Amino acid sequence: MLIILILAHLSVYSQSVSPNGNWLIPRDLNSYKPRWIAYELVYPVNHGILEGYMDAQPFQHYQTFVKSKHLGADITSLVPGDEDLGDTIYSIGRGKVILRWSSIIMIMHKTLNGYIVSQYRHCMETFVDEGQYVDKAQPIARI
Repeated sequence: MLIILILAHLSVYSQSVSPNGNWLIPRDLNSYKPRWIAYELVYPVNHGILEGYMDAQPFQHYQTFVKSKHLGADITSLVPGDEDLGDTIYSIGRGKVILRWSSIIMIMHKTLNGYIVSQYRHCMETFVDEGQYVDKAQPIARI
């Protein structure tokens, strides 16, 4: 199962520091070149298409066991079990990798309305490095 977390309120995370002591959110947000603006976002599986997968626990779904709303989308194969193990994870849009640590990748996307950060968890293998720019639907990891 792939968990993707979309952080829409960037100010909450503006003081975050990665495990290796680096700032997660670049201080100069205006350094993005127009080529890297995310004009469109896609699903992080199947080359941007959700076909063959489902959102097992949707974004903003109310979780009674923690009494809060789920801040991610848990995307998994429609086939029961670990059938998606080894599947490729794709970036949801153009952006900059701001964290790659253990099995977690975070990418900051500049949009026409501001910034969002996508977070990919449970990565078995990663293909990107911190500071690297990625395109929409670019392979970034494996589940």
